[in-house]
Amino acid sequence: MSDGRDDDIEDDIEDDIEDDVEDEEPEDPEMGRGPIARRVRLVAQSRELMRGPHGYGLSQVERAFRGLTRRADAETLLALLGHQSAVLRGYLIGHVATEMPSALEQLYPLFHDDRELVSIHGCMGFGGRVGVRLAEQLGSLASRSGEPCRITPPAIRRRAWSMLDRGAHDLAVPIAVRAACVEAMAGADLRAAMPVVRECLASREAPLLIAALSGMKGLPPLERAETVRALRDHPERDVRAEALMATERLALPDLQAACEHIVVRDPDVWPRRLAISYLARMPVRSMAVVQAAARDPDRHVRESALRVLTAEDLSGSASFVCEDISRPDETRAIHSSMLDTMFATQTVAGTEVARYLVHLDAEQAGPRWTFVRDALAYVGEQGLTECLDDVRRHLTSGEERVQGAAARAAGQLGDRAAIATMEALLGSADCYVQKGAAEGLAALNAFGSLERLRAVLPGTVPTAGMAIEAAIQHLEVVRARHLATEVGATHRVDEVDG
Repeated sequence: MSDGRDDDIEDDIEDDIEDDVEDEEPEDPEMGRGPIARRVRLVAQSRELMRGPHGYGLSQVERAFRGLTRRADAETLLALLGHQSAVLRGYLIGHVATEMPSALEQLYPLFHDDRELVSIHGCMGFGGRVGVRLAEQLGSLASRSGEPCRITPPAIRRRAWSMLDRGAHDLAVPIAVRAACVEAMAGADLRAAMPVVRECLASREAPLLIAALSGMKGLPPLERAETVRALRDHPERDVRAEALMATERLALPDLQAACEHIVVRDPDVWPRRLAISYLARMPVRSMAVVQAAARDPDRHVRESALRVLTAEDLSGSASFVCEDISRPDETRAIHSSMLDTMFATQTVAGTEVARYLVHLDAEQAGPRWTFVRDALAYVGEQGLTECLDDVRRHLTSGEERVQGAAARAAGQLGDRAAIATMEALLGSADCYVQKGAAEGLAALNAFGSLERLRAVLPGTVPTAGMAIEAAIQHLEVVRARHLATEVGATHRVDEVDG
């Protein structure tokens, strides 16, 4: 079983081959030539911290940086901390923190670097700042937890903690980086971080208040609950949202009441989205609040609320679903998967929604024609004969998929008056219309349409052809049984006459 060392050996071999080629050109830093300068240039020109997907080796930029760290001495690497490239600085932070911890202090000036830094790992990406990356690295070094083989020596841990503490209090450091220092301290040693957490709680700066929420576990229970409750009413949207997340994370008893208050009262979308998502997972909640959320201006809030209403099949749920369906396409929360769930569970609300949908004109429904098609399928499967007039109307719809679904539903509802229309639909150029018409005729046991089915079979595409063949086989059996029944009846009449 490989422990990863074989992959490292292969990478080393490939790097050595590249080095042999590059060694042909002597190092000339002033002219920007040589293996070190070339690697610096390659890393600095990258826009992201790039990592190769797991199992596929290193990315080109990673390979270049690793080659740089093997070729350059410590003095050269530390000098590169002043390079203008944020990406090169980002790589150097990780290298110095893990491989050169005795030089940690030389990283401190990077706390002042507020430039955005994008990190990509495989297909995943996230944004950050150079100073924030440094805080995260120092937090890992300062942590008292971790695998035994990775526990940082006490002297290095104290040094990392000291740098984080300085960064958190340094007013010249960007506030987002100071907040990252506080979060790193709380994650590394919560008890030791509590003085800094309390200082942040006394601050009016939103980033520091948000950082302090990461250390709420260190407060006494009553003070913790009161602090989080106060921050849920903070003027800043992000503070309110983070306070609500802390309420859920800490399992505070007033979570339900907080969510219901925010759904109804909060003026910003993000806290409302969080609140309704938490309510949706609760076994008990105020349905009046959920119904209010079902009319929220934000589509995502409405979607979460509608999922609750449709899942529980409550009285009046259908009216909220139908109201949302009538909204313009770009603001509608209801989508096909939600309707599929409603129809699959055969709820009362699902039946009411299906009645509403089949009453719509497919042409006027626009992109919602898929809803009409799915509703027709439900109407046919459930035998909702009260919808027969709407089903007949859809047989002449201008949307082919709706026509096919209507033909199938008419057959399932036993509408023999639609046989002639279905036979005409067999001549459609659309395979889904042909398929629906064939299945509708089969459902009606319309063996009188066998000749028409045989006539259209040649040249049909497999989607329609398979359905037509199945209909022919079924109707031949039906006709045979019908003829056998007629012959039997004739024999019995003859016996009586004799």
